[in-house]
Amino acid sequence: MRLKHTLLLVQDISRAKRFYADLFSMKIIHDFGTHVTLEGGLALHDASHYEMMTGKTTARQPEDHHSAVYFESDDIISDYHRLEQAKTSFLHPIEMQSWNQQVFRCFDPDGHLIEVGESMRQVILRLHKMGKNPREIIDMTHLPQDYVELVLDRAFGDRQLLKS
Repeated sequence: MRLKHTLLLVQDISRAKRFYADLFSMKIIHDFGTHVTLEGGLALHDASHYEMMTGKTTARQPEDHHSAVYFESDDIISDYHRLEQAKTSFLHPIEMQSWNQQVFRCFDPDGHLIEVGESMRQVILRLHKMGKNPREIIDMTHLPQDYVELVLDRAFGDRQLLKS
């Protein structure tokens, strides 16, 4: 057995396709009408079709957020503003996590919780740009030294930088 994708039950498949394609730039891999597979392992299934197939109701309370779909961003501020302009409902604006990653959480049109986090590569580069040396970045992010060094080396190609 292997995990194939995460399946979200949606009330309006067309609206959900537009939301993920337009606001999250996800490409549609397969569109079978009532079931759509998007790149990255996310699938959308029409809730009424699912109920018809299973004979079970899919009704849930909007506050039942026992899971979240997680995205990483290399430009979290622009992504936040783009979703804000699209009148997306937010759980909270951009917040700084204790490991110095910027994160916001919002909802798709069906109320599924979405978490968008700044990629850890971007966290390292942002902290470096703020004047933090590799040891400080490691301490602030709790990331392994090898990973921090790899990101900085790939970004700047200067091993002397890592001696700071």
